[in-house]
Amino acid sequence: MGSDAISRLKALLAEARDLRETLPNADRLQLIGLTEALQHELERPDEAVFRLTFNQPGHYLAIRLAIQWGVFEALGDVGESKKTTTQLAESAQADPRLVARFLRHLAANGTIREVDLDTYQSTRLSASLRQKSFKDAIHFMFDDFYNVGWKVPSFLDTISHRNPAEIENGPFQYAYNMPNKSLYTYFGENSGMAQRFGGMIQMYNAGKPFFWEDDWFPIKERLVEGGPKSDEDVLLIDIGGGDAGDLGILRKALGPEVKGRLILQELKHIVDRADQDGYEAQVGDWYEEQPVKGARAYMLQHILHDYSSDDECRRILKNIIPAMTPGYSKLLIKELLIPDRNAPWALTSLDVNVMQSLSGQERTESQFRNLLESVGFKIDGMWSHKDAIDVVIEASLAKGIDFGLSTSLNAGNDDQL
Repeated sequence: MGSDAISRLKALLAEARDLRETLPNADRLQLIGLTEALQHELERPDEAVFRLTFNQPGHYLAIRLAIQWGVFEALGDVGESKKTTTQLAESAQADPRLVARFLRHLAANGTIREVDLDTYQSTRLSASLRQKSFKDAIHFMFDDFYNVGWKVPSFLDTISHRNPAEIENGPFQYAYNMPNKSLYTYFGENSGMAQRFGGMIQMYNAGKPFFWEDDWFPIKERLVEGGPKSDEDVLLIDIGGGDAGDLGILRKALGPEVKGRLILQELKHIVDRADQDGYEAQVGDWYEEQPVKGARAYMLQHILHDYSSDDECRRILKNIIPAMTPGYSKLLIKELLIPDRNAPWALTSLDVNVMQSLSGQERTESQFRNLLESVGFKIDGMWSHKDAIDVVIEASLAKGIDFGLSTSLNAGNDDQL
């Protein structure tokens, strides 16, 4: 029976390349999940602990050093050339015996391919690790962020193991001994770390569609229809949308026949460098009442996950409500949505990460519903995409609630309006 199972797995492995290229993404991800589940079932507990404590940290270290030594650049594209340990060590100006040890570990984990004695070729992964965004991600997590994880247990001791909720006094601040300063503020003082973080975000977004593309969020049906009638009206405000130029791309995608302005609201240094090609950029602060009234849509992209405190999220949401026109304006939220059950590691790992970096939290669908309903929104729909792990949530003001007094909306930490 054992030999038969091995034969079936070998046959499946032989088909892996074709499966990768032909399977729908959902099926591909399900197959990956099944292979991981198979490993968990076959692996003894002591083997699992050994893999977690010895193999995985050593593998990450090997990748970090290989980037520093230029190993992946030397190996080139997939199957491009064969390089010996001696050749790779010479180009790295490192001891061949030292380099050989890490090359073997990389090969043991499938990052590079061992094709002969002390001879290696590239793989899809090693070839990709030549890209700047991939290297930035490795450097940020290894050089800038590893030490934060080491400090999490002792940090939680200091707050009696409550859920971290202070964006300026969380695990990151504790590890770097810089209280009362957010991660983003620190980026302004450490441009190298900020650049590495930005590269990591580029890697995260690579290959994923914009929220209006590829039948994801039906923007024309949900916003354009029944939306602005003139170029003076506002179609969409992207609150804290960053400097990736998304709105300029959206304007081109919509075409000149679609009416309404697109507005980015951001910090001054981002506004100052915005190209404003097809959109406007203005200084904004989500902690202040929204100044642009009556827009068709107000959007928060990866903003609410910065805050594990629902009260802080309510504060941001309540600052948007007075600007909204009931029955016309919509709220769009683009965030991760963790399933209430059987959440995949790709989502749970990001939840743990945002807790360490920002004292933030990725939310489940039920948590989002409770949060939005607590300030008077109703959810009109949620849209996902096969190639993205975010969802787009559309909400509108619920009927029968008084939205007239902004002072009451911003007073205290009331659960209900």
